[in-house]
Amino acid sequence: LFYKNTSARIERSFEHSFMYVENAFSGILEETGKIYQSLLAEPSLQNFMELDSILNMNPINKRNFLNNYNFVSTYTASTKYIESISIYSKKCGYIFDPDGNNFEYNLKHLPWLKNHDENIYCQIIPINSNKNEFYICYNYLSNNSSVGLITFKINMYDIQSYIDKVYPDKASIILTDSKGKIFFDINKDKITTSIKNIKPQTITHSKNTISLKKDIEGNTLIMMANDSVFAMSEFLYSLFSCIFLAVSIALLLALILSFRAHSIINDMIMKINAVEHNNSPNSTATDEIIYLTTNIINIIDRNKALENELLSSITSLNNMQFQMLQMQFSPHFLFNVLNTLHMYLLENYGMNNKISNIILPLCDMLTDALNTKMYIVTIADEINYTKK
Repeated sequence: LFYKNTSARIERSFEHSFMYVENAFSGILEETGKIYQSLLAEPSLQNFMELDSILNMNPINKRNFLNNYNFVSTYTASTKYIESISIYSKKCGYIFDPDGNNFEYNLKHLPWLKNHDENIYCQIIPINSNKNEFYICYNYLSNNSSVGLITFKINMYDIQSYIDKVYPDKASIILTDSKGKIFFDINKDKITTSIKNIKPQTITHSKNTISLKKDIEGNTLIMMANDSVFAMSEFLYSLFSCIFLAVSIALLLALILSFRAHSIINDMIMKINAVEHNNSPNSTATDEIIYLTTNIINIIDRNKALENELLSSITSLNNMQFQMLQMQFSPHFLFNVLNTLHMYLLENYGMNNKISNIILPLCDMLTDALNTKMYIVTIADEINYTKK
């Protein structure tokens, strides 16, 4: 999410910088076009272009022309990008230039004079010695044919300063003409991304480079920049690779530990089974696993002893209950027999016979003995029992 948001922020900043350069270049073309149109309306310029020789120019026209030329030169000197203006007449072979007015054959070294094309209305010509400057040449037409040139020398130091401030040593600006020839190039970081691979009107990412390309009045503006955030994709790739490697190692260690734990548990089970089958375990280990195993075996032994003791107690309890039933059976039988004898004596000998007087206390004693719920009696009951 951080990478995505940062990339979007940098794209917006890059697009803003591109618009700054684009507006500057468009402004240059618009400004030179306006100056060119204003010069076309000057009669003194028309007179200069129609002269067969500069020597035939009368002083008044020459003074008016120079005044207009100096005025325009002063105006352009105050602009940000236009450095100078040169006016060339093919017919008389003479050039008015801020560095010095002279004839054509003495200024053949000028790039715009050597490389201009008469068939192109507005042409941009690079300066080989300085890629931060270039020329914009307008053909002066008369009867649809070029009779001269009005050339603007453009410096892009302001653009370069802006790029150096926003993208120090990390940006490249390239301007090409309609034929793809580069006439302006700021390549601070020697960015090697192929221009052909950059899609127009769309921000392109390639090899940690962000780029944008647009057409401006038949010319192409390309801007490229390197930024560390786009190298983050490699960092993320390395990060995910490390995470994958770490997870793989963790899974491998977990598998090894699980097998080890399984073998230890399996060993414990085997030892416990050996104890259950009355086989003593053979081990000289003293680690905590043997400690646990020994305690488990002792618990099993204690449980077996308790189980045997419980079974013995249950057997004894059953035997005691059976014996108590037998003990209760004999007194009941004897009590019934005595009661039968007592009834017989009462019928035959009456209430005051001596045998009945012996049998009645004995029956009472048997009744008290059969009352098994009264395990504890009072002293009075015990005395009464003894008297009987």
